[in-house]
Amino acid sequence: MGKALLSDGADNPVDLTGATVTISIAYGRYSYFYSPTRRIVSNFPCFVTDALLGEVEYRPDPDHLDPPGEFQYTFEVTYPDLTVQTFPPNTYLPLIIRTRVGGRPGSPGNP
Repeated sequence: MGKALLSDGADNPVDLTGATVTISIAYGRYSYFYSPTRRIVSNFPCFVTDALLGEVEYRPDPDHLDPPGEFQYTFEVTYPDLTVQTFPPNTYLPLIIRTRVGGRPGSPGNP
């Protein structure tokens, strides 16, 4: 997945100085209201790589990328004053996870 730039509604970078950022990934075939119960990743820590530009990086654990399919994700920012903001607000971003080269773990020929 890599890096993402978090921005406000006017496309200005969000200042992440002192903030913590997490990512949640849910099955993509569920509505916004139901997908949190169908998460494959929930509030996993991200790295703030450039606070002033709103740049974050998600380094997934290998089990975060299984099973393959269509998913949705959001970032949640907790600021130093403990206010919380979700990016993007009121929606999810699409994510497609493909079967890794060599197949899924435990499949024939792939221990």
